[in-house]
Amino acid sequence: MKLDKDSLTFIQTVVKTAGMVDIDSVIIDEDGVRGLSENNTVVLLEKEVQALEIGAIGLNRTDVFEQRLEVVQGLEGFSVTAVMDDDKGFARSLTLKAKGTKVDYRCANPTAIRAPKVLNDVMTASVQLSNDVVTMLQKGAAAMGADLVKIISDANGVTFSLTDTNNDTFDHTFAERATPLSKETDGHFAHKYPVKTLLALFKHNPEAIFEVGRKGTLRVKINGLGVYVLPKV
Repeated sequence: MKLDKDSLTFIQTVVKTAGMVDIDSVIIDEDGVRGLSENNTVVLLEKEVQALEIGAIGLNRTDVFEQRLEVVQGLEGFSVTAVMDDDKGFARSLTLKAKGTKVDYRCANPTAIRAPKVLNDVMTASVQLSNDVVTMLQKGAAAMGADLVKIISDANGVTFSLTDTNNDTFDHTFAERATPLSKETDGHFAHKYPVKTLLALFKHNPEAIFEVGRKGTLRVKINGLGVYVLPKV
């Protein structure tokens, strides 16, 4: 079955978004888009997405898929055809073609890819980003050599805090307050996250609004997909 332009563009968007946070296996099926990083710290999860005409597809080795697609995508007569497993209802492989060129890519069985369908957390606060915030976070992380950033929301505002190996700290308050997402919460929280992961996401969309859940899960929309970063203890 030949993939239409919209389906291929959507698959590429999913793969590129996953690649930002080192998720190398993704599922696209009737439940939406799902993926989990190898270290279990980042989840790609979006239920409200377009349905693919081919049904379900599992993509592992996503970097390999991108490389092979790049070889032929700009050539004359480019097309992508899915070879389906009709009994199980998912794509077994993709054939990337152009004039005089053919490249195969074997897909993964979606049921063999480990990725959650739900996350057991409720978003309780949201915070607006800006270019200046992302720039300061990047400079602060470089200056402190920090792997983790603590984001604190309290009566004094919203602050990110970075600590080096000598326990020196770098604090930057970037918002007057977080916005509570229900009447039952005050919008206060304090959780640590991998700074490299947050920078990869925030630099892609520096004007985004991120949300934080009751259990500390941080959610941000990237390319229309929900990316969830789990807090570090």
